[in-house]
Amino acid sequence: MVSSVNRLPTERRVWRIVGKGSSEALVLENHAPLPKLKRGEVLVKVQAVSLNPVSKLMMSFPNSWFKREVKMEFAGEIVEVNHAKDFKPMGQVFGFLPPIPVHAFRKKGVLAQHAAIPSQYLAHRLESLTPQQASGISLVGLTAYQAMYELVDLRPGQTVFVNGGTTAVGICVIQMAKGLGCRVIATASGKNEEFLRGLGVDEFIDYTKSPLVETLASNPNAPKINVFLEAVGFTTTDLYKASEKFLASGGTFLSAGP
Repeated sequence: MVSSVNRLPTERRVWRIVGKGSSEALVLENHAPLPKLKRGEVLVKVQAVSLNPVSKLMMSFPNSWFKREVKMEFAGEIVEVNHAKDFKPMGQVFGFLPPIPVHAFRKKGVLAQHAAIPSQYLAHRLESLTPQQASGISLVGLTAYQAMYELVDLRPGQTVFVNGGTTAVGICVIQMAKGLGCRVIATASGKNEEFLRGLGVDEFIDYTKSPLVETLASNPNAPKINVFLEAVGFTTTDLYKASEKFLASGGTFLSAGP
């Protein structure tokens, strides 16, 4: 069954990727047609979007990827539903369109006034969250959840090390680990120490003062790390190569970035 609010617009404004680069690769189209919904899709009036590194990465791909809309995290209000169970017009939702691999060649995106979203990528937004807050939760939250609850058997009392504590994934992981009763060590620049302490970080390391491998090696009596999350991405392989020295027996080294 298709249900919608009254008098939907026939046009929308939408940003499209038309070249290779970053912001200069985007062009605003002011009179794009409203997308037609497939069965199981929901039309969302977009209220907020959240860019992440994967969104930027999509703009660096070859010419065959051009003239597509941008996939990212978002929040908004439902205006039309086409056989999408549990959703109805005027519902407040948030979610994301995965850029790779499922929807890599899908032309529809969410950096627009209205977006057509498969209902499996939507969740109802709590009233306690603003659209701006909710728009940055879904993809990074699921990444953090996968790291802490699916890829490792995290238990209370274990030590979690987050390299890149102020990244979106890092912030989520810190809160999940602290909620489970873990000891958390996190890195960031010195100006962010108070922020991370406020999230519950037990030990803070300013990565600008010395190379992290040297910092970890300088304290051989420090508790071994059960889970090391590389949330910055592999700008160097030094940490991974040295990881056996600071990981506990059976410990895990994870990376959330390329």
